Amino acid sequence: MSRYIPFSVPPGDSPGLIVVLSINNNLYMSCRMEDNKVVLFLEVNINSHDQYHDDILTDRDMDRFLFYRKTTGISLTTFESVKFRGWYISTSQQENQPVELCKVDAANRLTSFRVN
Repeated sequence: MSRYIPFSVPPGDSPGLIVVLSINNNLYMSCRMEDNKVVLFLEVNINSHDQYHDDILTDRDMDRFLFYRKTTGISLTTFESVKFRGWYISTSQQENQPVELCKVDAANRLTSFRVN
C-alpha cells in the first residue's frame, strides 16, 4: 500500500487517506465498470521502478488505481474506490471466496478489514 498525494484536494472532499494498493512492485489493484457492476482487477505495471509508481501516477485514467483508506475504531479499515464512490473492496463470509467490490450495504459481504 502506498499513499497517493493529489496535486489538489478540495477541503472536506476526501473521506480518507488516498492509497494505491499493490501486491508486489509491479502488480496493482484497479477497478472498472462492467455490466453496471464495478469489478476489481490486478494490473501489471512492467515499468515500475521506484516507490512512486511513475507509470500509474502519470496514467490519464489513474483514478481506477486509487482507493480511500478509512480506519474506524482501533483497527477496522475500509477501502472505497475513488473512481466509483460507494463501492468497497469486500470479501465473503465463507472461506475460499474471491475478493470483490460491492456496495457498502451488501449484507453478504464484509467491507471492514484489520490492517497491520
